[in-house]
Amino acid sequence: MNKTALITGATSGIGYEMAKILAKNKYNLLLVSRNKQKLTSIKADFESKYSIEVVFKEVDLSIPCAAQKVYDMAITDKIKIDILINNSGFANYGEHTNISIKKNYELLQLNIIALSEMCTLFGADMKSRKTGKILNIASTAAYQPTLGQSLPLFPAGLVVMRLVILGMGKHTLDLEMMAHHD
Repeated sequence: MNKTALITGATSGIGYEMAKILAKNKYNLLLVSRNKQKLTSIKADFESKYSIEVVFKEVDLSIPCAAQKVYDMAITDKIKIDILINNSGFANYGEHTNISIKKNYELLQLNIIALSEMCTLFGADMKSRKTGKILNIASTAAYQPTLGQSLPLFPAGLVVMRLVILGMGKHTLDLEMMAHHD
């Protein structure tokens, strides 16, 4: 029986490449993105090329309760997640005072709250099974302030990610953090 990986932000960039690598290695996939057209195309392509099962959830994780919806769908469809790859994220550019509160809220919801909720929900299942892996992908922008970016939000994301990782405890659950350039 194939293992299953859940990947957020799976329709482009690192998320897509991670999905392709896991598909080649015979992992079934649960892909999460806002782009239904790309999800549909990836599903058809990967199922044909790699003889795996691909399920997708068109969802915007910058909306409150979206992580819970993804989790509930996985439970309802009896999909056991062996690997969780939190890849979704974005940055706000410009002076912080010129960025709308709504846009900053969406950033915090996606980059911090949804990530934390996904780790909590799927991590609890992994902990009870005593197996699983979580990979949280973040931009190197989180490590270095850059002019023209909404600075106060990046350090907060790092703190929350570290707290999520530290709060998981000492179990057989593997937790990793990887940075990439946007």
